[in-house]
Amino acid sequence: MVALQEAQRRENYRVPTDWWVRINVPWEVTTQLADISLSGARFHGELPCTPGVPIGFALEVPKVGDVPFTAEVVWIRRGQTGVRFTDVPGKRAQLLREALVDEERRILAARCHPVPAAWNSSYVQVAADDELAKRTHGQRTI
Repeated sequence: MVALQEAQRRENYRVPTDWWVRINVPWEVTTQLADISLSGARFHGELPCTPGVPIGFALEVPKVGDVPFTAEVVWIRRGQTGVRFTDVPGKRAQLLREALVDEERRILAARCHPVPAAWNSSYVQVAADDELAKRTHGQRTI
């Protein structure tokens, strides 16, 4: 319940991901994202700084390539770092939005299970004398 409440407090939905990030300001560091939204991200690893430090980085967006961002470090704890994006112009925001939708679709597809064939309505069998069912479903008769 607490996790759900925290998720609902966010301005933008966060998508779990394993995308790579190359931080280039103020130091050179490569790490992975734990999750990302349109307003910020959570990195694996504690960056060597304090909250409030501005950073610049390139996000490796699948099917797009490197997309530059600037952000401010908001928190550092338990082996992770949270940042808030400070400059996401229109084109970058659109690229990020599309990538997040694609990532969410990929995650959902991996979690979904195919519907068993027995549940498929095309396998419904109707009695030979049930004309309404035959017209409605167009199924074979038993």
